[in-house]
Amino acid sequence: MLPCDNSRRPWWRDFAATVAQNGFSPVAILPGTKRPRFEKWAVACYAPTNSGWIVGHGRKHGTDSIGLACGRLRDGGEVIGWLFAVDCDADDPTLSAELDRITIARLGETTFVRFGRPNRWVRLYRSPIPVRSDKTLRQLEILGAGRQVLGFGIHPDTAEPYSWSPDGSPVEVKGSDLPLIAPDVLLAFLREIGSEADAPHNRPNCGRRLSGVAVIPLRVQGALNGRLMPAAMLSMGGTPSWRGALRGPAAIPLQPSTFLPSTPTSTVRNEMVAIRGPGGTPRRRRKPLSGSSAGARSPTEKPRGGL
Repeated sequence: MLPCDNSRRPWWRDFAATVAQNGFSPVAILPGTKRPRFEKWAVACYAPTNSGWIVGHGRKHGTDSIGLACGRLRDGGEVIGWLFAVDCDADDPTLSAELDRITIARLGETTFVRFGRPNRWVRLYRSPIPVRSDKTLRQLEILGAGRQVLGFGIHPDTAEPYSWSPDGSPVEVKGSDLPLIAPDVLLAFLREIGSEADAPHNRPNCGRRLSGVAVIPLRVQGALNGRLMPAAMLSMGGTPSWRGALRGPAAIPLQPSTFLPSTPTSTVRNEMVAIRGPGGTPRRRRKPLSGSSAGARSPTEKPRGGL
């Protein structure tokens, strides 16, 4: 059973562990808001969940709301796809119903339908590859890799709990039951709803495709804004360690996919990290040669940034 209407309900303590067991990655959200508690929350979109941390967080912040990270879905530790959401922001009931009809006609029905404000809804689906985020002029938004969907808690505008369709929610149904949408089907849907599927994407938290090599933003402790991670993290069998991915296999070339955003810049290679410099121009930092004084810094010299 889903929780009753109670603004002080321990949402995280009661449901986060079950959400993780069902293959989703829960994100801690400050109670009564849509804001993640932690700045580096986007790690949940790519890294495996930590059951011990989830339980420990519930002891300190049990009333946190629960977001669902749009990223890797797992079944028993195995990556089974990427979660993405179709989010309707239409307040007009006629428009909301029409957008719902188009979504079902193109992507099919899904067990997971979440409701917040009247006439607004979110439908969850699964893709074999990462999906970019995009907002269309038809009040329909795609929430892809690097975003999150509020799943459980109190809506900040209505002061009422979020609700799910009677067919189930991430507490009751596994992520493996999400419909798997083929890339060509999703691309046709994006074009129909007015998404500029071939245009460069300017949202920094979403997946990028750089010169045929996919990378994702690296936003972990000590990282600089705009630093990019090799595509090893985007592969189904990618390195589970965030830090190890920077020293892992070379970036993995992908087949062109028009609904993954195209952004012209340098390709990320092994032992090389692309860093955005002033004005958006890429800079590169080379690994110092072993046994040489290259890269050495005097004790009085100020650091210029680091990993």
